[in-house]
Amino acid sequence: IKWMRLLAERGTNAVIICTSREAMNDASLETLKEVGKLKREDARELLTGLGCDQGCSQEELEGENLDELLGELGDVPLAISLAAPYLKFGVDRLLRDIRRAGVDVLHVPGLDVDSEDKNTSLARSFGLSYGTIAGTEAGGVFGVGWMFPAGFSPEDIEAVLPGFDVRHLMTLVSKSLLVRVNQNEYHMLAPLRRYSAHLFKQDPDAEVKTGRWLTWVEQQAKE
Repeated sequence: IKWMRLLAERGTNAVIICTSREAMNDASLETLKEVGKLKREDARELLTGLGCDQGCSQEELEGENLDELLGELGDVPLAISLAAPYLKFGVDRLLRDIRRAGVDVLHVPGLDVDSEDKNTSLARSFGLSYGTIAGTEAGGVFGVGWMFPAGFSPEDIEAVLPGFDVRHLMTLVSKSLLVRVNQNEYHMLAPLRRYSAHLFKQDPDAEVKTGRWLTWVEQQAKE
């Protein structure tokens, strides 16, 4: 955002086209254009094209389950792009994995996966990204990220998850579930914190982790 402001200020005729999960909220600099769903035939063409790029044959990408898969992805370009690399495992396998990951759970944090606004892309992205790490230690790290709304360091996570592998943080960064600010600071977008908090309620060790977090809060207050 700082770079865009600088460029806009220095070039009076500059036009910047970008995609973003949040607006700059500066009417003097930006005009928002919302991107909705694709028509089904266009979504099918995009998915099959990306699938062929992954080495899948046209035959593997045809059949009634392809439309069911596109229905799960909401015909959203971002969701389709995120799903494409997994087509090498087959349409049926990907469809089954998405359903098993419980994408519908995104209704609970208040994200309507049937909506045509930008939250559709966000909701599908969360489900697909988290689905690849659900049940893993990296998923456990994501599940406590909501506890640190102002950002956190590896040491902060260590206080809640003793002995965790710091490499899990980079796994979350690679899934766009976490933002690395610098060597020792990580942040989670507000919608992702809501999703993280929802998942935490299902954690059987939630009480233990909450106790460790409260101890961390008390220590921060003393310092």
